[in-house]
Amino acid sequence: MRIAVGDGTHLLGPLDVAFIARNIDTGRFHVIVFEEKPMPGPVPDTKDTKLVRLRSSMHHTEGAETLAAAQVHMAQIREKLKILDANVCQDVSFDWDGQAETIFTENWTLPGGSVKAALEQALRVSAQIGTSGR
Repeated sequence: MRIAVGDGTHLLGPLDVAFIARNIDTGRFHVIVFEEKPMPGPVPDTKDTKLVRLRSSMHHTEGAETLAAAQVHMAQIREKLKILDANVCQDVSFDWDGQAETIFTENWTLPGGSVKAALEQALRVSAQIGTSGR
């Protein structure tokens, strides 16, 4: 969910995420933003959502040579996209096959959840089963 504020910035929703991924083929680091895209039908409250469907809404196509350079790009993106701090992973990178457009994760906002663990699992499963949302 992306809402224009009117000053050139956008607010992202409570289940949208931003993270840094390392492309396993190129070794480059990419800032990626995934937005929640619920399945068709009634949209439950965040606290009632067990499985989160995320769709890639943007990523830095060229990528960066280092994690530090990608972190600088993340800071630039966060000036324009206002996202909850708890939904941002920028201190580590996740291995990524360069293909995942849609992923499913456990809801990390529930008690005991972790956005880092949810993303690691979702990207690993996506790569293993070859479901890149295409």
